[in-house]
Amino acid sequence: MPRSVYFSNGTRSEHLLHEDIIVESISIYGQNFYYIPRELVAKDEILGEDRLSKFKKAFAIEMYLENADGFEGQGAFIQRFGGMMMEQSATLTVARRRWDQLVGRFGVTTIPSRPNEGDLLYFPLTDGLFEIKFVQHQDPFYQIGKLFVYKLEVELFQYASERMETGITQIDQFESLKSFSTSVVQNGIIREIRVTNRGIGYTTAPTIAIGNDWVASSIVGGGDELCYDGRRYIVTKAGTTGSGAPIHTSGFAENGSAELQYIGVRATATAVLGDQANVNTTEVVRIALTNAGSGYTSAPNVRITPTNGGSQAAAVAYIENLDNQDSFGDNNKFKEEAANILFSEDNPFGEISPYIAPPTNNTADTTTVTADSISLTADKY
Repeated sequence: MPRSVYFSNGTRSEHLLHEDIIVESISIYGQNFYYIPRELVAKDEILGEDRLSKFKKAFAIEMYLENADGFEGQGAFIQRFGGMMMEQSATLTVARRRWDQLVGRFGVTTIPSRPNEGDLLYFPLTDGLFEIKFVQHQDPFYQIGKLFVYKLEVELFQYASERMETGITQIDQFESLKSFSTSVVQNGIIREIRVTNRGIGYTTAPTIAIGNDWVASSIVGGGDELCYDGRRYIVTKAGTTGSGAPIHTSGFAENGSAELQYIGVRATATAVLGDQANVNTTEVVRIALTNAGSGYTSAPNVRITPTNGGSQAAAVAYIENLDNQDSFGDNNKFKEEAANILFSEDNPFGEISPYIAPPTNNTADTTTVTADSISLTADKY
């Protein structure tokens, strides 16, 4: 029978009271965690992975550990092919309001406004790093007509040479403790800048800026990279930059309430408009390096700013001794070539047919017929 009209799914005051109780309960009985969003660099479009992922920010937030008797999962066991494996899992509850206040408002997750699968959680109590495997966003299901929490299903993180640059020592040390080789980049210079979109409407060459500029009195987070007057710095202590620009060329120094570490020389480059045959002269066809910089461990962003009209041009920087973002190891080349060779709408499973198409051109005269490199000679009547 229809639901009674004299009962509701809760009023706004009831929603606020219920939410206040949840937030207070998690604050009392919960544990401190750090939420670490994943920054994608070169996503494998086939496997959905990113071997060059970076973790540059960490946000403190309280969560309730539902598994009160300890971490669940299979624990330590022997695999047939993988050898010894440690699997620990848990379910965590976080209040939506606290998520919005402490993480969501910064817009750092790939899918905005909620926790993302693939992001990490650091648990200081056990010094453990966990990966979010699934986010339950409707459990409990609409208590008094509204959703108040996220439930995160997490597993012990399996490190695979991702970059850890959060500015928090306990988290960043996972990179050196778990990686087989920490010297991925030997000289830290930019090898090239490749144009990915030529853009339109440029009457004069646009300016090229590699990396982010230092700005006075701005909020910066741990792991952010800043550039000023040809120098590069990394934020080792989050805060607000000062009114005066950083000038040190080694070590650490405070700048406002933030702390900056000098890490190298900023690379520079210039844009070249179309100067070849059949190339539109209002397009950016090439970006020439004028200074390769130093100390780079990950590819910086490349900003193309018009000087007198033009838009849409884009480019990507590549670091010496660092895996190419379109390498065969990331399957992008295989995907593109397979689309042209094997996979098509007529042949979606990539099966190679033994059928050989007949020749499209046949020539004949009064004495000779030529077909597919086979010559037949006949008497003339």
